[in-house]
Amino acid sequence: MGSFIIGTDVDTKDSLYQLKNFIIESEIDIPNITHLTPYPGTKIYEKLVKENRLFNNQFWLENPFPMFTFKPRNLTLNQLYEISLNLVNDLNSLVPISKRFFKSILSKRSLKASIFSLAESIITGITFKRNLENTCKNISE
Repeated sequence: MGSFIIGTDVDTKDSLYQLKNFIIESEIDIPNITHLTPYPGTKIYEKLVKENRLFNNQFWLENPFPMFTFKPRNLTLNQLYEISLNLVNDLNSLVPISKRFFKSILSKRSLKASIFSLAESIITGITFKRNLENTCKNISE
């Protein structure tokens, strides 16, 4: 399993596509991607408040919880949305999931563990994509 946070101030289109290639090449069986969320009391939250980049200073009270909570530095919100959608689609389509499943069987030598990894990967991808689509239907800048 590999967990990756995207949407940081150093992320660019190129760096996020490199991340996708890294995940594929490193054969991570359960890739988990999430967006940076700056919670109150953290330095990143204070920085974003100071720079007036938060969409809502009390985003944690919103229901549903927003996937994007601040304006990215090197990407537009539309770009981050499109790249996020591309990542989840490319990592969770039939071919990559099948490859990860069979490589998992070979490396773990356990069908049960490989089926668990497969199920977790599918659920993680579906959940991320659903949340992305639900919270980003009306992105406009």
